[in-house]
Amino acid sequence: MVAIRASLHRQGLLAYKEEIISSFTGERTVHIGGMTRKEAWQLLQMLNESQGEQNKSLKLIKKLFAMAHELGWIKE
Repeated sequence: MVAIRASLHRQGLLAYKEEIISSFTGERTVHIGGMTRKEAWQLLQMLNESQGEQNKSLKLIKKLFAMAHELGWIKE
């Protein structure tokens, strides 16, 4: 499933694809194609939720840096 590979790549986890899939399938397979549709869907949902949390964290960090810059705590 291309969407799983893309999600892993976006999150910098592509190098760990086989370990993630193995763990997620109970060590039954290390290949995306060997996953059941249900497993693939659940993994994709988990990856997408994780990506959303990372985006929220990144927005907060950027806001904190902007505020620190406005207060003169950070100089460019």
